[in-house]
Amino acid sequence: SGSHEDALSTIETMEARLPKLLADLPVRWMEQFYRKMKESNQDELQLRLLTVIGRPEFQFSDDIRSIDWMLADYATILSKAGRPDQAAQIVARVTDPGTLRNLSLTPGLRDLFPATFNSRAAVEAELERYRALARKNPDRTEVLLDVARMQRSLGKPEDALKTLMEADPVQNGSKFADADAMANWWWNDMSITYRQLARDAEAEAALRRGIAMGESNQTNVSQTINLASRYEADGRYEDALAVLGGIGPTITQYGLAAWRTVKSCALAKTGKRSAALAEFAQLRKLGANYPSGLLEAQICLEDYDAA
Repeated sequence: SGSHEDALSTIETMEARLPKLLADLPVRWMEQFYRKMKESNQDELQLRLLTVIGRPEFQFSDDIRSIDWMLADYATILSKAGRPDQAAQIVARVTDPGTLRNLSLTPGLRDLFPATFNSRAAVEAELERYRALARKNPDRTEVLLDVARMQRSLGKPEDALKTLMEADPVQNGSKFADADAMANWWWNDMSITYRQLARDAEAEAALRRGIAMGESNQTNVSQTINLASRYEADGRYEDALAVLGGIGPTITQYGLAAWRTVKSCALAKTGKRSAALAEFAQLRKLGANYPSGLLEAQICLEDYDAA
């Protein structure tokens, strides 16, 4: 926690003296830093960081990667602290449709949304924003993945597939500065799109290609969990357990919670209830990092009272 305190003090100093340099920090680094504090329940440090990035005048130089999920955390904290006006100002900056939908259902914040809140209109607006960013950043794979995500949300997987093919790291990788870094996520999005098109075999193959790409020069965790989760949803519980066995729980707290969620469900569905309960006991300790996973596991274990 001392290193977190030191890093945060540096960020606050940069805010006061070198705001341009602070804005130029990688968004992913800031996200990872915030997650580490959140996972270790460093509430005061979290709030200090959110205060910095939540200021109206602050904007990352890289405007592709959304920090709306962090702003949502900030709005929730402000609302619980009895500061509704400030919470409203933060909510007004959120554009991600999924985050907006969640905020519109959050006690203390739902009154900030009109009764006729139109989530589809929010998706359409976000799609246009990402299209503009794609024109501004023609060498970035990441923004095309966002365009495709919005197209899928609108029920247009054919359009999403066309968008993704523009960023094919095999055929067009030389056109994109982030092709290598985003290759596993490109395959992940191809899998989701194929799934929406009912092309299940291609969806599975795409995830396996993503797994083979690795992740940040390490064993791929994200797509491995996604494949296991897909197997579990399809009733292929033994396949899910086999896939999960390939990575082990030496991952981030969020990844570990997702890993334990899928594993506890797969164990329960294969009649290994004792092992499932043991896995669930470990998951409960991580519940704050993945509350929806905790609920999912409780349903798998038929613990409906707790769920």
